[in-house]
Amino acid sequence: MAMGVNVYILYSIASLFYLEHRMPYVNIRIAGTLSREQKAMIAAEITDTLERIAHKPKSYTYIAFDELPDENWAIAGQLLDEE
Repeated sequence: MAMGVNVYILYSIASLFYLEHRMPYVNIRIAGTLSREQKAMIAAEITDTLERIAHKPKSYTYIAFDELPDENWAIAGQLLDEE
């Protein structure tokens, strides 16, 4: 029972932090792959933009990269790996 209380308290603190600071979460989905260097450059640019325009501290910005095979993307009814 005590564990459930601890989890609830942690959730409440996280919720309050989120509501107070409105942390940006950016999810980038891309067909194919990016190099580590490309991801680092994209992450830096997006983080800088959110700080400059939305006034969000860099430490609040979370970015996730989803790299998907071309066979998992379709445009106009055709899978990208069929082009």
